[in-house]
Amino acid sequence: MMFNISRLQSAYVYVTDDPRDSSVKNLPFLSSPFPMIIVIVSYLYFCNNLGPKIMKNRKALNLRSLLIVYNAFQILASAWLLTQGVLYSWPMRYKFFCQPLEIESSEIGIWASKVLAAYYWLKIVDLLDTIFFVLRKKFSQITFLHLYHHTIMVISSYMVSKYYTGGHLTLVGELNSFVHMVMYTYYLMTSIHSKYSQLIWFKKFITQLQMVQFLILTVQSFPTLFWENCDYPKWLRAISTVQNVFMFCLFGNFYKTAYYKKKTN
Repeated sequence: MMFNISRLQSAYVYVTDDPRDSSVKNLPFLSSPFPMIIVIVSYLYFCNNLGPKIMKNRKALNLRSLLIVYNAFQILASAWLLTQGVLYSWPMRYKFFCQPLEIESSEIGIWASKVLAAYYWLKIVDLLDTIFFVLRKKFSQITFLHLYHHTIMVISSYMVSKYYTGGHLTLVGELNSFVHMVMYTYYLMTSIHSKYSQLIWFKKFITQLQMVQFLILTVQSFPTLFWENCDYPKWLRAISTVQNVFMFCLFGNFYKTAYYKKKTN
């Protein structure tokens, strides 16, 4: 019994106080998993329960000015993260199929940890997308795909930022930042003028881009599951593969429902 308690205590200390990269230990929302858990639970509760109840008998809020600023910020932040990702990968230091973890005490390891922390914070900011849907009473936009994607991105970016500096999964952040640049450009256009919401080809392109993203990430991780000499945690490569296949299927189903069926009907 004492042995089990000791192991639980050790696990608790590791999760809360022993990040692989000590340079992120005291950064906001990275000191322990509890702030992240509180954010996720509050987000899901507000979007699924509290928010719709509050807005039920109220008019949808006009957030046009706020959305213009928010979308512009997202474009600039995503562009900066993409630039940092390219600098990390260039010149030809990133091995597509198996990039090992960075040594946390190295100069590039410390730099990568700070960039990953910024990426994690931006995934928290991304949750505002759904909050704005609630306040604008766009409840049809709040789907399982939307909630799951936002939630899993916060959780996964927390884990990578705190425990697994750099390496194989940094390509996720680079591709995601590029897709977000395109996506928030479209959102900025629609927040400036509603006529841009009729650009169905642009909306379809964004979904296609997201599907290509998950396909690339699956191709990147799947072969490495059979390699024993890849110096990156195999369980993370396995989770990445399963997760990206799952997301490809979810977005594929959304694409089929949103565009293909409309065209045939």
